[in-house]
Amino acid sequence: MTMKRLSPNALGGPFENIDDTPREGTRPTTSFDFDCPRRALFQRAARTGAAFSLIEVVLALSIVALGMLTILGLFPQGLTSAKNAADDSLCAMVAQDTIADRKIQIETGTNNAAIGVVGTNPNRWFDAKGKELFTTSPTNAMFNCLITATPNPSYPNLEITQVQIMWPWYNASTTTKTPAPPNTNTFVTEIVKY
Repeated sequence: MTMKRLSPNALGGPFENIDDTPREGTRPTTSFDFDCPRRALFQRAARTGAAFSLIEVVLALSIVALGMLTILGLFPQGLTSAKNAADDSLCAMVAQDTIADRKIQIETGTNNAAIGVVGTNPNRWFDAKGKELFTTSPTNAMFNCLITATPNPSYPNLEITQVQIMWPWYNASTTTKTPAPPNTNTFVTEIVKY
């Protein structure tokens, strides 16, 4: 019986009629029975007994383990940097909110002691998400925002507004807040009075 099959010697060539009966000294060919260079490589390696020695395997594993330990050692530093960057961004947002409230206060002509009156130092409290806590002595505050508004002596229509943010506030004692929180950011701007 003859079938059309891909000839092993004519890869990518035309189909040709191949006899199914094996010739003398050869074995029958199938469409999956090609002389593959990879197979020859593996057969040659198996015949010669080539393999990795135990010392080579241990050395390779120790190099990989050293590299993995180095990479894993960077994770805590990366997490700390990410947390600090998030806190700094939140501080900037709280300061921007406080300064915007002060600008609104100046434009409307109101003096709200919670936002900042010239010559006073009111505290504002914010939680870990940046939401303001409207209370006088919060226990779960993350940020303490202290605003100081002073008139500019050279220009009477100009006010120097300083916003100081300290965090984490809940790490300090709930009554005396000592020791002081370890992180402080200070933002200074000038606001024009119309």
